[in-house]
Amino acid sequence: MGVMFSEWSFAPDGIMLLLELLQAASKRGETIGALNEQLPENYEMAEMVRCRDPEAAVEDARKSLSEHELDIREGVKVVFEDGWVWLKPMKGFVRVSAEAGTKKRARELMELGKSSIKHHL
Repeated sequence: MGVMFSEWSFAPDGIMLLLELLQAASKRGETIGALNEQLPENYEMAEMVRCRDPEAAVEDARKSLSEHELDIREGVKVVFEDGWVWLKPMKGFVRVSAEAGTKKRARELMELGKSSIKHHL
């Protein structure tokens, strides 16, 4: 996985990310480690949930979670102020991923995602 640098390239490239980090550290007179310490702490979780009909499960999740802000470009991503949960259909599975500022909230979001597809398991 890489990062897009749309100013001059649309190709994801890990080497270019490293160069961008080195340049940012140099401009600020800091180490990469010091830059890393300034980033907010986030917790990520993911689970592959076996499912009879992943596409139908994610569509039902989209409907049941529609009162929230949704991103439906690749599955269903529910966005909250303090995190997100993403359900992506795959062959025989739904990949449920969550990210939040605390482990507790990340677990809550994972449970929300899994409960939204439970009748398709």
